Amino acid sequence: MHGLTLLEPRWLLGLLALPVVWALLAAALTDLALPQRILSAAVRSLLLCALVLALARPARTGSVERVCTVFAVDVSDSVTDAQLAAAREFIQRAIAARGGNDVRVLTFAEDARALELPKPDVLPPLSRHTGAGAGTNLAAALRLSYALFPPDRLRRVVLLSDGNETAGDLLAEAERARRAGVRIHALPLPPAGVRDVAVARLRLPDQVKVGSPFDVRADIFSTHETDAELALYQDDFANPLEPRKKVHLRPGTTQVSFRSQVKQAGATNYRLAIAHADGGTGRPENDRVVATLEVRGKPRVLYIEGEPRSAQYLRQALERENIDVDVRGPDGVPHAARELEKYDLVVLSDVAQSYVGLDAMAALESYVRDLGGGFVMAGGESSF
Repeated sequence: MHGLTLLEPRWLLGLLALPVVWALLAAALTDLALPQRILSAAVRSLLLCALVLALARPARTGSVERVCTVFAVDVSDSVTDAQLAAAREFIQRAIAARGGNDVRVLTFAEDARALELPKPDVLPPLSRHTGAGAGTNLAAALRLSYALFPPDRLRRVVLLSDGNETAGDLLAEAERARRAGVRIHALPLPPAGVRDVAVARLRLPDQVKVGSPFDVRADIFSTHETDAELALYQDDFANPLEPRKKVHLRPGTTQVSFRSQVKQAGATNYRLAIAHADGGTGRPENDRVVATLEVRGKPRVLYIEGEPRSAQYLRQALERENIDVDVRGPDGVPHAARELEKYDLVVLSDVAQSYVGLDAMAALESYVRDLGGGFVMAGGESSF
């Protein structure tokens, strides 16, 4: 898109002098003939217009949108040579049709590597990574693509893969890519003609508290109908609630859930493996996947009671629910939000207003609004 703009348009006010030029024509005392005087005024008007236009600084503007596309090719062990040849042919056609746009190529397995093009229009054969592992990490491919984009291009990524992600978190990385202005396209590689059973994905909850049961969900992909046995491990031990499960798989993706529970806070690793499948799994490198879960400790409640003798009832009820309770009297209201950070909930029960000053109210407001804490206020004789 192109256009014309004036960088200093205020100088156009100089055109207001044009009537003065022509007014002087009538008042001139020269003895020139009328056509000569008209010609003189016209020339002066043209000179004035040229001067004003020059001072207004006309400029030609334009914008050009150019795209840089990064082709990320899966070269893990689950991808066949025929699939790699099909991917190379597709990218070669894209390079030939790119016009004024840019093309970059990277290959990935468990890690990703940029591919140098010896000639701008020729893609070398796609080779597997030496020592890069048998797994597939789509998130690593996306992270590397960010470094390959020139600063003045629209950003596009095309993922060419069999879709069997065994490491990383593609969904989380895709959200980062969206915020960075990267548009992602997926192109499944043509079927390899291999009978296979694979763990496509292991999904864990966003937040888990110690001792609370939750579901671990898995997506199991199969090219054919078969029976399989799945084994779930928590760290290096069998999952305590449901260590194994037998499932019947149909062609496509089957969702399977395991009940689990964590008894200690911190990072917990989960590993799901296909222990057995009738007829085999085709590609053993796709038989397992690992994910990490961050487990919070027991919920903590700050319970401020105006009548300390009444505090035992709610405290006992909360503790029976595996909740840590910090009981304080009415003079124990914190006056800074940082003192409340370690609590999930603050209960203010029958506390007189004289104990809750402006600092305490501001701390509670910041705790709820900025830190996402919970707040419960219960009335009583002292507070109402």
